[in-house]
Amino acid sequence: MSSYARYTLLILVVFLCILLSAFIGSYIFLFYFKRTINEYDICFNDYNYHTKMCIAKYGDCKISNAYLIFTPISPIHVYLSSMISFTNCSHIIDRVMHVMLLVELTMDNSNNSNNRKKFIVIDKTSYIDILTDFHMDDTSEIYNITIPREITLNSLLEKTRRRIGDSKFFNWHFYRNNCQYFIRQLMRTLHYKFRIRNYNFTSRKHSKKYYNKMFHSSYSVNAYYSILFLYNFFQKYINNVQQHVVFKLLSFVNDYTVI
Repeated sequence: MSSYARYTLLILVVFLCILLSAFIGSYIFLFYFKRTINEYDICFNDYNYHTKMCIAKYGDCKISNAYLIFTPISPIHVYLSSMISFTNCSHIIDRVMHVMLLVELTMDNSNNSNNRKKFIVIDKTSYIDILTDFHMDDTSEIYNITIPREITLNSLLEKTRRRIGDSKFFNWHFYRNNCQYFIRQLMRTLHYKFRIRNYNFTSRKHSKKYYNKMFHSSYSVNAYYSILFLYNFFQKYINNVQQHVVFKLLSFVNDYTVI
């Protein structure tokens, strides 16, 4: 084995040991102190860096059209849920859909019908993500939503945030505050007469039933909380900082090249 391969293997082993230690540590903490994801979590109280950049660029653009997007839970998420819970989750969440909001933005302020348009997706996983690069396939269900009044992207987000509060707006819970709850609140801001029964939303009652079927033991519940804890920690303190640092470095390189 070459020295390069040995160093690579050593780095991989060290990384896996750190990851395993972090999981065991967070699991013991949550189990010993009988904490839940509502009581102890790496909570978000702001947008991530990428979303902030999108809002800074497109926040003042008016929303000309909106579309609800329902997509099936991906096989990888079903597989990971089954591993964590030691339960075959495929038959439990096969009817559950992930919901996103696709909005069409008008880039110019004039009433010209030939104005430039921009499509973005507002998504909610464990944090809010605004996507300018996204993919949809034939498994997605798309519904056009009527917008009765003019509203900008900034207004949509801020009015929703003020109404439901920062904790529910920025954070995520399996059945109390998931993607479906978040998108329903955005739809309330867009259209006060929006009727959820006309669409394929899952009620909180059914979401809780799915949760209880999936995480039926104390081990699976604490394992789920521990993994979510670590994932949120990574997103908030590592990935978010990395995005910020890379952007600053690229800006510095571009400025230096221009000079």
